[in-house]
Amino acid sequence: FGVSAALAGCAIINYLRRHFPSISNTGAYLITYVVFIVADIVLENTIIRTTDAYAFPKTYAPLTLFAGSLYQFPLYEAFCAGGVSLAFTILRQSALDDPNGLSFVERGLLKFEPRWRTTLSTLAVIGACGAFFIFIYHIPFNWLGMIGDSVVTPPSYLLPAAY
Repeated sequence: FGVSAALAGCAIINYLRRHFPSISNTGAYLITYVVFIVADIVLENTIIRTTDAYAFPKTYAPLTLFAGSLYQFPLYEAFCAGGVSLAFTILRQSALDDPNGLSFVERGLLKFEPRWRTTLSTLAVIGACGAFFIFIYHIPFNWLGMIGDSVVTPPSYLLPAAY
């Protein structure tokens, strides 16, 4: 997910920079975020409605499309997924923009001995990616799910198995 989001996001950023040379980074990232949100809404609703592969059984109704139906979709999921996608994009784009090819989480890496750089770089990127998922996606999404007031019963094949 993160790699494909970063690849798509960087393609959008680079397209915007080529076609609108005066665009600021903030403007390019904001447009990319909106694209991610819209894409998530369209893709996830298509998957949910055509495959019944998953459902959102408990959502916060004021921020939910089709609240009360099996196909209810929490808009905050799209905002969280878009945020994580944007974070991965910013991480990759910062490395592409850096003369040393280092992302913002790897800055200062050149102060270390060369034998430690690959390990430290890997740990920095893994740690950042984990933090992105926890703080941008999981905490807000799950908190809003916990206070959810739109509850539906999913089909039996989506329910946990009885013991």
